[in-house]
Amino acid sequence: MSAPGYQGLLDAEIPPVELADGAGRLRVIAGEYAGARGPARTFTPINIWDVRLKAGAKTSFTLPEGHTLAVLVQSGAVKLNDAEVARDAQFAIFEREGGAIELEAQGDAKVLVLSGEPIDEPVAWYGPFVMNTEDEIRAAITDFNAGKFGDVRAFASWHDMAAIAGAIAVIDFTRIHNRHRLKAAMRMHANATLLRRRREFSRRRIVEQNER
Repeated sequence: MSAPGYQGLLDAEIPPVELADGAGRLRVIAGEYAGARGPARTFTPINIWDVRLKAGAKTSFTLPEGHTLAVLVQSGAVKLNDAEVARDAQFAIFEREGGAIELEAQGDAKVLVLSGEPIDEPVAWYGPFVMNTEDEIRAAITDFNAGKFGDVRAFASWHDMAAIAGAIAVIDFTRIHNRHRLKAAMRMHANATLLRRRREFSRRRIVEQNER
């Protein structure tokens, strides 16, 4: 297991790249695009591109074959591969076949393009904890409760991260005729009850931290 670490990124450290034909701008957070390399340190090869598209603009990206590829729409609406439209808080996952994908902004749009080399390991997930097994998840929660993660008062709670997952809408795009076909929809990971329990847990943790 890798040693814990933290990396802060400032806006000035993230290189911007102007997209062709005035389509907009791309910020390289991790990985590489058009010769610009992102500052984020990663354990495996990944790309995180913050893309801002102008209304009506089209742009395309070519990703390596075998990479997992997803597009998260943060605001606006984007037509994918001249077929389906993904809107606010929708997360589209593509097949790993490589080739180009095309994005067309229906209005001013903000999206994250995420791609990476598959780790192909089992994944266990609970709240903000992601490990390989449920036993490792339980161990991580025990370490967190014991204060081994350090002083985390600056982070509001689990529910902030869970809300992001919970806000992702279900989409099912199956009619894309392109090498990068949309594969599946990411389903909602959290419901109101789960979020409420996490908020209550987080409030207890903050009180405990403040009392130390």
